[in-house]
Amino acid sequence: MPWWIYCIIPAFLWGMNNLVDQHILRKHFPNDALGFMAMCGVFSTISGLVIVLYSAQDYPVTLTQALLFLALGVFSNIAHIPYSKALQIDEASIVVPLFQLIPIFVFIIAWLFLGETITTTQFLASALIIIAAMGVLYDFKAIRFKFETLILMLLTGLGVGIFTVLSRYLGQEIHWIPLAGYIMIGGGLFSASIFLTKKNSFSNSIALFKASPKNLVLLFILMELLCRSSMLLFQKALTIAPAATLVQTLVNGIQPFVIFGLTFAFAMLTPSTVAKIKLDRIFAFHLFCVATMTMGLYILLA
Repeated sequence: MPWWIYCIIPAFLWGMNNLVDQHILRKHFPNDALGFMAMCGVFSTISGLVIVLYSAQDYPVTLTQALLFLALGVFSNIAHIPYSKALQIDEASIVVPLFQLIPIFVFIIAWLFLGETITTTQFLASALIIIAAMGVLYDFKAIRFKFETLILMLLTGLGVGIFTVLSRYLGQEIHWIPLAGYIMIGGGLFSASIFLTKKNSFSNSIALFKASPKNLVLLFILMELLCRSSMLLFQKALTIAPAATLVQTLVNGIQPFVIFGLTFAFAMLTPSTVAKIKLDRIFAFHLFCVATMTMGLYILLA
């Protein structure tokens, strides 16, 4: 398959994962984002171990490489901490479009460290994306900008941008399957270690699983399948695409529209955790801003 197909599928899967994230956070971990991340880490570690053991014979990895990839996984999860907080305070349909800021960071990092160039057109496109993002974050009811959400997603955007560039650089050394597996293990162990320092989070998580074991386990398994399938395909795209920026740009350009469509469905299934999108002027304005951001992204692609 061509590299761009490996970008389209993760965009859809990540969109579903974003809404499952939000559902679990708000319904089961409303005041314990760290506990949610720690439990995600447990499932992530198991997934990564399965992948690494499965690929060990066909794709051997040195100890140095394994340690580097584990560290990359730790960094990835640190980068997503602000994103988890943003999902607690805002809707996924507002938060996820801000992932379109990530390619800007990727361009800057690739320009600084990998020798890739930035043209005047790409600079203007980046400015267009930032302006449109501010429009997405304008709260018409409170008449204010959601600066807290913006700052949180800028932090995540910077972190994910660095992660993307490093993944592409390190991914040239080995096959993408063990790379993804070790990243999962590193990030998973880091998140799971939260339980060692946050005893309340551990006891709270145990109580939640005792109260509704089947439902919560199934939700975490669903989230893990969506997230890890997306990561595997994303890592594959990074290794075969002409540039890391192309992969990140295409994924983030599609994802907001996927989120809008999925939000309609999730709002009917879980109205207590996913707010229904109202087809009014505010929605039209947000859709215009997201479309503007996407146009900026495809200018970056050109």
